[in-house]
Amino acid sequence: MKQIELSKSKKMILFEAIAFLVLGILFCCSIAVDSLLGTILGIALLVCGTLIFVVGWMNHKIAINAEGITSALLIALGIVCFIQPPQLTTIIAMFLTVLGAILLLDGLLGCFIKNLRRKTASAVIETITGICALTLGLCLYLIKEFQRYAGLVLGIIFILLAVLLLIYVLMPEVTGKSAR
Repeated sequence: MKQIELSKSKKMILFEAIAFLVLGILFCCSIAVDSLLGTILGIALLVCGTLIFVVGWMNHKIAINAEGITSALLIALGIVCFIQPPQLTTIIAMFLTVLGAILLLDGLLGCFIKNLRRKTASAVIETITGICALTLGLCLYLIKEFQRYAGLVLGIIFILLAVLLLIYVLMPEVTGKSAR
């Protein structure tokens, strides 16, 4: 049996995926109590924001990139959760709206700016994901009947994100001409 060797950045992504998976299960099972929710979400956002920043730094050696901006917003949201713990629906709507806007902007930049050296398919998928997350976040703000499913929606999104990160971690590294 072949043993998988993981780089430092992939090990950190694996840790992040496990954290998202645990959080997703907690939200789906409604185990996360509202009184602890601000603290749990604040810690999770701080940890994930820090991990995303470190992985982005390890991969690109610069702080101002998509990962840097995403991590800064996640860390800021984590600090806000400690200062003033908001309601569950507000947290989820805020998270999805910000995440959707970031993904939409980054996806559109990837589609229209050719110097970013990104594949068009991944930029289109990121744009569509951004539109979905932004729409979902705005629906949570605006539609009162939709708000009672907010915890389940966030749990499912965290679980899907964990699965995607695990798939990325298990994919072999591509080098040379086949990487383009």
